Amino acid sequence: MSTTNDDILRRFAGLDSSTLSDVLDVSGYTGQVLAADLRLLDRTTRIIGRAVTARGEVGVTSSGISPYEIESHIGPGEVAVIATGRFKVGAVNGGMITLQYMNRGAAGMVTDGAVRDANETIGYGFPVVCGTITPTNSAGRFSIVSIGEPVKLPGLDVDFVTVTPGDYILADGDGTVVVPQAIILPIIEATERSVVIERTITQEIKGGSTREAAFAGHPRFAHIPKLRTEEKA
Repeated sequence: MSTTNDDILRRFAGLDSSTLSDVLDVSGYTGQVLAADLRLLDRTTRIIGRAVTARGEVGVTSSGISPYEIESHIGPGEVAVIATGRFKVGAVNGGMITLQYMNRGAAGMVTDGAVRDANETIGYGFPVVCGTITPTNSAGRFSIVSIGEPVKLPGLDVDFVTVTPGDYILADGDGTVVVPQAIILPIIEATERSVVIERTITQEIKGGSTREAAFAGHPRFAHIPKLRTEEKA
């Protein structure tokens, strides 16, 4: 039986960033977590979806790409991922853009830059990961120069995490994880197994077991396949 994108997203939505990060580390895909200062505006929300990427540059006032272009590329279950090079003066998202993303069924937005209309966006229930909040417009200060190409966002334990169009994004209260689309199924399968193991361990500790004994009885990482053995470039 074939696996559809909807099936993948449904299963992906059952995971959390902490367990997913552990599985990626053990599988050989370290450095897939975005920098800690890139946080959800509302930490009670979550982002689950596939990346649609864009990159902007500071000081470019006209790149030939319409400022409305990225909105037209977003569809249901997709996440707008905008790399700004940590440009934090002008906002790359606000209330009106949020509404347009929602009209198109977007699953959320991730940027290392700034956003504005924060309370409005939170009120809409639209999940956004960003570097900071500003009241300032980006017009005349910053422009999108490419859409649909791999982009780099600041990483937690690496300088940059590369996000390729179609990669899977999971953001929750602990952080934001990027899973390359090429390995999404084995990572989901291993993480689902890890969730079951960790629930068992938690129940034993609640029942009075020590963490050491619970870990010994239920190895957490033995089932995780090694998907990459070479050092990440």
